[in-house]
Amino acid sequence: MLLGGGLTTQTASAQRGIELGPYLGVYVPTTSFESAPILVPIALPADSRHDAALLLGAEAIFWLGGGLGIAADWGVSASKVRTTSGGVDMTLSAKVNAGTLRLLVPLRVPSLHNRVHLDAGVALIHRSGDFYESYRDKSNVAAVLGIGSELRLAPQINAHLQLSGYLYSMRLRETDGTEFKSSFQTDILARAGVAWAPTF
Repeated sequence: MLLGGGLTTQTASAQRGIELGPYLGVYVPTTSFESAPILVPIALPADSRHDAALLLGAEAIFWLGGGLGIAADWGVSASKVRTTSGGVDMTLSAKVNAGTLRLLVPLRVPSLHNRVHLDAGVALIHRSGDFYESYRDKSNVAAVLGIGSELRLAPQINAHLQLSGYLYSMRLRETDGTEFKSSFQTDILARAGVAWAPTF
């Protein structure tokens, strides 16, 4: 659920350092969820989907040298869910919080001047809001794959671009014990940010 990070320029990528800064992005869910419930012969939502929404967050990157880095971030998206129940369409608030821990590896292509990285890691996704009030198990662990880049704007100030995909299986359970079929999800997060980048 999702959307920062990037590889340093040639000069900074050879050094150790830390970067801290905010980002703004877009959270784009690409799949529906909440398919028909298992062995429950009552009318329940048959199809639901998060709307795309703005994402606000912050990120820290610890550069290990040689262009390798470890990134940690946390973002919040005030999304909404469109759902159909009993032939009635509804839109309910559905906030998404996502934190990630990723390893950044430089993509060593000469024409890109070592300013692009690939990254992989894990994310913790948690949901809240009106739509999820009656559900348990609102958190999921996801695999994260991404690509990003960085541009030096000024001494110790970098701009970041990041595109990430969150891959996970989501199973929602009503508080009364009703279980829904597990549904594989793919969320896309695209974001841009600025970071304070002192080196050491």
